[in-house]
Parts: sequence; C-alpha cells; structure tokens
Amino acid sequence: MVLAMFVGGPAEILLLLVGGAVLVAGLVGLVLLVVGLVKRRPALWVSGIVILAVGALMMALAGVAAAVAFSHRAGGPSSVLRPPAAEEAGGPGGSYVRISGDRGMARAEGVDFEVLEPGGGGSRFLGRSGSGGGRSESRCEIALGDVLIVVTTVDGRTRFSVNGADYGSVGQGDSVVIDREREVRVNGQRREPVRE
Repeated sequence: MVLAMFVGGPAEILLLLVGGAVLVAGLVGLVLLVVGLVKRRPALWVSGIVILAVGALMMALAGVAAAVAFSHRAGGPSSVLRPPAAEEAGGPGGSYVRISGDRGMARAEGVDFEVLEPGGGGSRFLGRSGSGGGRSESRCEIALGDVLIVVTTVDGRTRFSVNGADYGSVGQGDSVVIDREREVRVNGQRREPVRE
C-alpha cells in the first residue's frame, strides 16, 4: 500500500517487482560467469550465461508490458499519429499536411484547409480517435506555420477552430481558406468566429 502511493497503480508495482527480479538475476548471472571463468569451471560460467539470457528475456517482456500499461493509462483504446517533422505528412483516411512555397495545405475528416503565407514553423499533424459508451470521437491538430487548426468530430458532427477561435461546423467536401490577414472562408463565404 505504501509502495502504491509512491509508484502508482498495481501495474507499476508489478513492473517494479519484475525489474528488481531481473536486476538480482543479472547480478547472480554475472557473478557465476566471472567465478566460472576465473576458476575455470565450465558449469559455473555456462550457468551464468543462461541466467543472463533469461534475465534479458524477462527485461524485454517487462518492457513490452510497460509499454502496454502506459499506453492504456494515457487514454485508453485510441490511435495516435505523430508523423515526422517534414514538409508533408500523412494521416488516417487520406489526411495530410503540406507546405509548398507560400501556401500550407491540409486535409482532415474530408475537409480541405488552405493557409496563405503560413509563416515559419513548418507543418505538423497530430490525430487521435477513440470510442466508448456508444460515442465516437476524433481530434486532429494541424499546424501550418503560425496557424493551428483543430478539427473535432463527435458522433459524425465535425467542427473546427483556428488559433483557438471556434468557427463552427463543416462537412466532408468543404473547403476552408485562411488568408494572409487570418480571415476564414468556408466554401468561399467569409465566416466569423462563433460567439458563446
């Protein structure tokens, strides 16, 4: 119980115990290996090698278990996409982000985005989706230079924001253009931020 307060939940305690066992096994294996080599006793150094190999296998299994435990702790069953920092990166379902000259272009949830003169900072796409309790949800963050577009879809309804301002609903096939003055147009019509 006291250990749980400092380390975390049961999964972390189990990983800590397995890590301790691996460390002890590694030390025992190393001692047997060294003693077997110094005293020229093949049975000892072979035992040391076997124990070290088993310890390495246990460490690999503990690493996999840790990765699974921490991925579930970070947000449950979801998929996260972090493409490399590049001029073009792809996302799920035909999503992409690209900077070409003085234009930044992206697609998320079937909506095309274009930013004129995006400025410095490159491009980035971060997508996450999940479902639970009869509800499906996804969120895409698109960085094009100094413009951050967030596209969220909850139960099939898609909304977007630009640099923190909510611009309301969009649908598949819509086109959003953000001009040099950072005014937003959806399908050629100027759109103001949604006031609460």
